[in-house]
Amino acid sequence: AAVSLQQGIAPREIPYNRERLEQVRHALCGAPQEGVAVLIWPYRDLAPSHPAFVAINRLAARGALPMEVRDVDFQPDAPATAEWRQKTRQRAYETVEVANLGIFPEEGLSRGEYCQRLWDSLQELPIRPYSRMKPDDADGDGILDVDDPTLFTPGEPVEWKKKVLSADQDGLLDKKSAKHARRINFTGKKSAPLTDFEADHGDVYDARRGYGWHRDLSQNDRQRKKVPEAYRDTFLFTRDHDTWECKVPNGTWLVTVCVGDSGHEQIGQWVTVEGKQIIKEEATTDGAFLERKATVTVSDQRLTIEIGKPNAGTNTCLNWVMFEPAPQDK
Repeated sequence: AAVSLQQGIAPREIPYNRERLEQVRHALCGAPQEGVAVLIWPYRDLAPSHPAFVAINRLAARGALPMEVRDVDFQPDAPATAEWRQKTRQRAYETVEVANLGIFPEEGLSRGEYCQRLWDSLQELPIRPYSRMKPDDADGDGILDVDDPTLFTPGEPVEWKKKVLSADQDGLLDKKSAKHARRINFTGKKSAPLTDFEADHGDVYDARRGYGWHRDLSQNDRQRKKVPEAYRDTFLFTRDHDTWECKVPNGTWLVTVCVGDSGHEQIGQWVTVEGKQIIKEEATTDGAFLERKATVTVSDQRLTIEIGKPNAGTNTCLNWVMFEPAPQDK
């Protein structure tokens, strides 16, 4: 409304004009000295107090940041890789009308720092206007502008397709895995026994059984009945930090851990094996899993797996583990 009054135009005209849209975005998320910036792109890990908050939001709204459909975290303090910098710079260049973008030192920058410098170099440059295909149908998709919710993006049928999962995301046992490997399924006490698995029901470690937890997790089980294989449909979970151990001979072991939830998305999952972190703050979508391998050395006759993070507030869902003596180098 403020931009409409200031420019003497109807609000309906703003979506057609990139320059006017940028004025709206600037009013909401402009320079820090002009007030508290408002989140205009929903990255959950980007606090308003972060130095790159404005730059990241503005670049994302322009479509200058490469992203996948399920990206909800930006990781502003992670290193800005050369590949990511190249993609971001190219996308940013496509939003302005200049022969070349300004050059600045890029090595050693975090993703947030890179966004700050990139935004500083282009925010005052002339914005490339939208390209109109037809007078009454901006994107030429056959939907008139008055009825089109995405004016400059051709409308296509919405198709929700299940992502084809890779071998390390499907939660399925590798058929080539050694037959002598031990397999533990983490499941509730009412679950039917499985031929290829021993069952862990969340009980405290017992010397006669030879495996178990540091505390009772027997109430922390779920079975979703979403996939046919019970070993990936069931899990034990923690919202804190918990430790599982299994008595094994000292030596080097190849351990495979599977986490995930066949029925719900899970975020912020953590797993370490003998102190080696193999899953850190990672998410799985419903029906998808994370299978990670680690070669570790056991010196106290107990294989130790830790899941979750103290006071995490998110679930780490452990489906199964498989372990065997590590292959010897020939």
